[in-house]
Amino acid sequence: MDAKQKYTEEEFEIDEYFLEQIKNYSNGAGIKIASLIDHMYGTETTYGYIQNKTGVVHDDNENAVFFSVDYFRDEDGPIVLMDTYEISCDNYLDSINLNQNII
Repeated sequence: MDAKQKYTEEEFEIDEYFLEQIKNYSNGAGIKIASLIDHMYGTETTYGYIQNKTGVVHDDNENAVFFSVDYFRDEDGPIVLMDTYEISCDNYLDSINLNQNII
């Protein structure tokens, strides 16, 4: 599946599918997720393998939104953001134990 690249910056490449998915978050959660993803700056290479990181934000109604971001990074390349989706609180807590959360 070839997806068109929509946005490129030195540290991030954002897949068009990722942009479509982040629009599905409501009440300002998508913007807060994008802001939290900035904390992934400097993530080490995944050698082309898809990995994921999780996080939590509070939407404008103060509801917790737990999410996961699929990404990969080649050596010396940008972080390529591929997908984002909601997860359960339990999955988020498990990811903290595995050190897979965005800090």
